[in-house]
Amino acid sequence: DSLSNRGSFTLTKTTLAAGSTLTVAIGPNGGWGCDHSSLSLTIQPAVPVASLRDDFLAGSFAAGARADYNSPSGLGRWTFVVSNRHTPGAGTETILQYSTKANGVRAANAFVTPNSKNSFDLPGIGTKNGVLITPENHEGKADDKSLALHPGSHGDHRFLLVKFTAAAAVDVTGYVKELGNCGSIDAWIFAGTTQKSHKDSLSNRGSFTLTKTTLAAGSTLTVAIGPNGGWGCDHSSLSLTIQPAVPVASLRDDFLAGSFAAGARADYNSPSGLGRWTFVVSNRHTPGAGTETILQYSTKANGVRAANAFVTPNSKNSFDLPGIGTKNGVLITPENHEGKADDKSLALHPGSHGDHRFLLVKFTAAAAVDVTGYVKELGNCGSIDAWIFAGTTQKSHKDSLSNRG
Repeated sequence: DSLSNRGSFTLTKTTLAAGSTLTVAIGPNGGWGCDHSSLSLTIQPAVPVASLRDDFLAGSFAAGARADYNSPSGLGRWTFVVSNRHTPGAGTETILQYSTKANGVRAANAFVTPNSKNSFDLPGIGTKNGVLITPENHEGKADDKSLALHPGSHGDHRFLLVKFTAAAAVDVTGYVKELGNCGSIDAWIFAGTTQKSHKDSLSNRGSFTLTKTTLAAGSTLTVAIGPNGGWGCDHSSLSLTIQPAVPVASLRDDFLAGSFAAGARADYNSPSGLGRWTFVVSNRHTPGAGTETILQYSTKANGVRAANAFVTPNSKNSFDLPGIGTKNGVLITPENHEGKADDKSLALHPGSHGDHRFLLVKFTAAAAVDVTGYVKELGNCGSIDAWIFAGTTQKSHKDSLSNRG
């Protein structure tokens, strides 16, 4: 138990079927002093996801296979080309081919440039172990969400272009990393032929995060990688994740989108259409096992408890607790002692009295969804317990997290 001293507890992604309810239960661990805490929940439809690395690993490529293949997710198609221009469609593009053999410091089992005018058949991208250019202790290694790559140097074979053509509307996120300790690369992001972002001189194992880009069906996202000056030590990596462009529900955003009158019940639909929020107080942490009362909205403060939050009607605790809400992240004042919820979370506080001890935050799904999130203890002296349920089945329960982790 005992989530304390501004500790954090990450919820394992939970998939809910339509009509099922996820419950996060929060209670005090012993006394309830300094138990100001926060909760972040994000709900997305349970949909297929494409990943540059995972889709590559799922492939079975023969020597000479062209780098032009469908994602197993059904969301679109990958194409890797070499070009003399970084802008897609502006230069002479040649599709890479799969090599099962190494060439000098370039490892085997990667897509490389046919008849390359550079050493080692570069540009190239691939390998299962994250190392395209050896030795790893000098050139670095791609993380487990990325593919290793290397641009070229010769003017005709200079730029590596990684393309994803969407079969339906999708959102694309990701990042580029320079892996070596002496190289420097340039990176460009395009939607169609429109440049979305550009990073010059990414070096010294630096990272460049791609702003989320939405593609329409049939549109292509291109990440272009080229050397910044010389191409030595330009071993780099790319991570791309593609998800259908679908609505998202958020505990905090859905609360902020509401217009609640005094006395309104904490039982309202998410604007996303994905489901319904319900906040209750209970004498038991297990949903359905105790006496549950729906919280009500208060536009007035009560002592150290701030206004504009859902609180317990006729509470047997001080300050109308348990409670959850406020737009500024502070349910219990003063902020410099009690802490403040981050901009993805709602502030909350459990109770102490046996009848009004536990705060239960529930989301009932309208369709199959995936739920992720985290709980944080915000005060510098409190301690809480947290449980996660899908229906009445306990999925996780946090023990002893401390020191604002």
